[in-house]
Amino acid sequence: MADPYGTIIADPNASPTYWPALVHIGPYGFEYWDTHGTGSPWVCSTFITNVAVIQPDTIRISLNQAPLGTGRRIRYAYTALPQYQGGSGGPQKGPRGCLRDSDPAPSRYGHTLYNWCVHFDLSCP
Repeated sequence: MADPYGTIIADPNASPTYWPALVHIGPYGFEYWDTHGTGSPWVCSTFITNVAVIQPDTIRISLNQAPLGTGRRIRYAYTALPQYQGGSGGPQKGPRGCLRDSDPAPSRYGHTLYNWCVHFDLSCP
């Protein structure tokens, strides 16, 4: 997930311009959500502590503890701040993620043509 050509997309987890977020954003734009939480922003008792690529097509997401709530969701590049709090999209703020392949194919103008992971919201066990 590291970018050898410099920072293209700022990691939302490490970007202070993104806070206060509506939920806890984990590494690389992944987030965990369930019904066991409180507050505004919503804080679940469980959150993502690490995201690692373990196979070319497999990501391992580690949580700080076993989930306590129901309605469990894993989301990616999903949550945004309201626009009045700077929630516009882009590579430095807004909903975004840092997961892409390493396809070396150049565009017609010599730019990289990485295949970026699309945003999603999926239920999880």
